[in-house]
Amino acid sequence: MKGIVFLASFISAPSLLSKLAGFLPVSLLSANYLSKKLLYLFGFSLTGGQTLVYPVFASLQTANKRKLKLRLGNIAGLSNSAS
Repeated sequence: MKGIVFLASFISAPSLLSKLAGFLPVSLLSANYLSKKLLYLFGFSLTGGQTLVYPVFASLQTANKRKLKLRLGNIAGLSNSAS
């Protein structure tokens, strides 16, 4: 869960990624070649080594899927308070 919280702290609304997060099925968050590459690109800006993505996917496997979906929906619904 620490990996999820860490990554979520970098998602700031109303970015396109944060808006899409609420619509994505949680099943797409499983570890596969494409999701690992996308997480490394968008979550870590291709820095620090690809091994950083493994703890995130390990956390996703143990996370409550219903709660995770609700959290992603909350992030997607955030508005930019600076505007």
